[in-house]
Amino acid sequence: MASLYFEQLHGREPIEGDVLRRTDWENYHAKELLRIAHFVDAWHRQIPDLLCPLKIEGGRRVYQHEKVYRSELPRDYPGRESPPTIFTEWREAKEYTAEQWWEWLCYALNLERFQMENIHGVMFLGVIDGEHRCRPAIGAEVGAGASL
Repeated sequence: MASLYFEQLHGREPIEGDVLRRTDWENYHAKELLRIAHFVDAWHRQIPDLLCPLKIEGGRRVYQHEKVYRSELPRDYPGRESPPTIFTEWREAKEYTAEQWWEWLCYALNLERFQMENIHGVMFLGVIDGEHRCRPAIGAEVGAGASL
């Protein structure tokens, strides 16, 4: 997974000695949020009468979620057979946050998710047994390599 993140950022597979920095990943996500904001703006210009299912709130991606409550009513409830009542709420797309994606790297590093908050970079060790291997980067290693 770490090699996929690196390739998304740098357009190539990592080689031994390359570093994937948390700050680079956060900058990439900020650009993604900007792309979504442009999409939402275009939506509002092109189809202003229709609510866009995405928006950015406080630097977070949120989406429109509809709940239908008809099935939760008792069988003998008056009006249960009429069209359903639909409630719309906004939910944060937590699986798309930079923090969430960074935490998922714990699997490549054999760490617990909570430990990732103290990891500022990932050092690639090369391809071993057909897989990109990596470890947490330490100190000056985080500053090494190309930036976005």
